[in-house]
Amino acid sequence: MARMNWDKIRKEAQMKRYGHEPVAWSAGEELPYTGKPVDVKSKPHEKQKPKKKVKRVCTLTDRVFLYLHDVVRCDLIGVEIPPIPKEIEVPLESLIASKGGVLEWAKTHPKYEKIRKRKEKKLLKKHGEVAPHTLNQHYIEGIKDDPVTAYNNKMQEYRSEQEVWREKILDAEKTIALATDHINSLDKRIAKLEKLADPAFTLRENSTYEDI
Repeated sequence: MARMNWDKIRKEAQMKRYGHEPVAWSAGEELPYTGKPVDVKSKPHEKQKPKKKVKRVCTLTDRVFLYLHDVVRCDLIGVEIPPIPKEIEVPLESLIASKGGVLEWAKTHPKYEKIRKRKEKKLLKKHGEVAPHTLNQHYIEGIKDDPVTAYNNKMQEYRSEQEVWREKILDAEKTIALATDHINSLDKRIAKLEKLADPAFTLRENSTYEDI
């Protein structure tokens, strides 16, 4: 039986496939002809899932800082200082009381001067070169358009309305409870009358309707 020349067969297969004799590495490894593209099977890329948008949560520190901005603005334009928001009322109440008031607390804050100068600069730029203590005369007409003041006014309005409706809910719940008790009482009376109307039912001697 003739011995198979595997080297020759392999080279012929390479010639048939690539149309060129394979190029040998120094280590004896063969490379295919580079003139013809070679299909390389690869795993398809997985579609990247869209990143979830992380909604920033307004922390207690953020709310205190926003309130500080509001206090500085109101003091600067000469209007009433807004009340402490309910979200920060508990942690701030004792601190503000120890400082002697909201404005005094704001003035002791490390960022007070920086915030005041920045807001003063913006107001002067908007209303002209006027003294800070007279800014309220120029700004008071547009106070309704001030977003922070409008926010506080609306918030106070909604909270007041919320309290009114809470009271209405409590009154309604009491009325519903009384009505439910009355309905249950009527159900019992109806059941007694139905029992009396049954021909198979007879009252015991010396018994009354209330004994049923």
